[in-house]
Amino acid sequence: MAKAKKNFKLSRTINGITYVDSKAYQPHIRAKRGTYTPISLANGMKTSAVEQSRANLMAKIVFDAVHNFAPNFKDGKFWSRLVSVFRQLIKERDDNGYTLLQGMDVRPDYAMSKHGSFVLNHKHDNIQLKYRFMVDSPFRLSILRIATDQSMLIPYPEEVISREIGQEEARFNFSPLPDGTQVLYVLKCEQLVEGKIQGLLSQKSVSFLRVS
Repeated sequence: MAKAKKNFKLSRTINGITYVDSKAYQPHIRAKRGTYTPISLANGMKTSAVEQSRANLMAKIVFDAVHNFAPNFKDGKFWSRLVSVFRQLIKERDDNGYTLLQGMDVRPDYAMSKHGSFVLNHKHDNIQLKYRFMVDSPFRLSILRIATDQSMLIPYPEEVISREIGQEEARFNFSPLPDGTQVLYVLKCEQLVEGKIQGLLSQKSVSFLRVS
């Protein structure tokens, strides 16, 4: 059976001249954009580009820290969710730092609420974590502290403290930070089976802690 032949015409640029295959205006040529008139962006677009760049830098600090804290746990949507939160923070000119992230799960399909409820009481560098588990099983809890300067663009060294838990509250004492530091706490909850971490995703959750 004979196959129908199709003719393909592609737009292309050669030596600064673009050959355009256009159904609306017929095939034609044009100079490369910006050849005669400088390319400019509207003020709104310039502002949006600056805000996007800043949001990306803020998000990368958190993204990299969480990746190191819980390797192979994040999903493909985590980055875009982070950037969206920081875009909102910048747009609303929110001065409360990482508040918009509190309570957000790194992976909603493995939510922290499946294991229990967790609330952090914060007083200086003394952290009290109150919790109640949904599963009658021992757990290992680890808290990552992410800290930056006031602009949220310059990170301080990360710090992690872990505890094997059997009570209803635990204290985590972190090193002191300068005044005006922006701080975010990330909780990793891992179920223990016969005293060991099995590495199953269903037995693990990672979430940004709510601070009361």
